Amino acid sequence: LPRAFLQRSRVVPMFRVEGELTIAVDDPTNLPLFDEIAQRTGCRVLPVVTAAADLDWALQTLLSDAERRFDIQDFVDRVDEHAVQLVERDSED
Repeated sequence: LPRAFLQRSRVVPMFRVEGELTIAVDDPTNLPLFDEIAQRTGCRVLPVVTAAADLDWALQTLLSDAERRFDIQDFVDRVDEHAVQLVERDSED
């Protein structure tokens, strides 16, 4: 995804596994954005909600240096364990 799109859309791609792209967002209700990302990438989009401040940090880190690769561990290390809530959903596959 282009850097300008990431910044404008406030989304950080985290990883892609077997056709599923996990993205960090601060607005889990932005379904048109998820549809656009799916269309652009050809992947099923799995959003992960994060705090706006953490998303800002990740975007600044990712977009600040064209040569630097985003390391998911840097992002995970910044997350406060007490601020994380695991939400499970049943799959009807």
